[in-house]
Amino acid sequence: MSNKVSGVVGWVGSKDIRGRKYWSFRIDGNDNWFRTGSDKPPLKNGDNVSFAYEETQYGNQVAIDSIKVSADAPPASGASSSGGASSRDDYWSRKEETDQFVQRMIQFNHCTNAAVSVAKLALDAGILPLGSGSKAGKMDALLAQVSAIRNALYDEVEDFSGALAKHKEAFGNLDMRTSMPANASPDELSDADFEDN
Repeated sequence: MSNKVSGVVGWVGSKDIRGRKYWSFRIDGNDNWFRTGSDKPPLKNGDNVSFAYEETQYGNQVAIDSIKVSADAPPASGASSSGGASSRDDYWSRKEETDQFVQRMIQFNHCTNAAVSVAKLALDAGILPLGSGSKAGKMDALLAQVSAIRNALYDEVEDFSGALAKHKEAFGNLDMRTSMPANASPDELSDADFEDN
């Protein structure tokens, strides 16, 4: 059964899978992906289009010959039920914020795991005193030590991230062993620029 859709193209692009390029696009206000397989769709962002698609096991498959680009101007972004471009901007803004939160949680988790390993090594070596007293008191002391180690490791990660960002801005790469600016001309370089720091 064929389904018909019309609207403004909000995104169009391709992805390389096993050496072949596969195309898909999205329509503003519609959460579905529409696929054209290895055929590049004859449309671009902002085009007002109509087309037919079939639901298959691989998704919504669009026949290239069913795509019709209208000469009519697309509706103003405020007239779209989804908010048009502003909703895309909001989406990417929210996604960036979420990604930063997730990245920090991953770093925090890694630092916690590393702190547990360091605490275990220190306990095994007999250099992490937990004091005398009840098991509950020793457990509290151990958790406090793990927290202190984790916080120190997390601070180091934050410091390193900041230093790495500054290095990339200054030199155009993430290799902190180099200090040669990415846009340096050959006349500005000396033998010292190629030596390891």
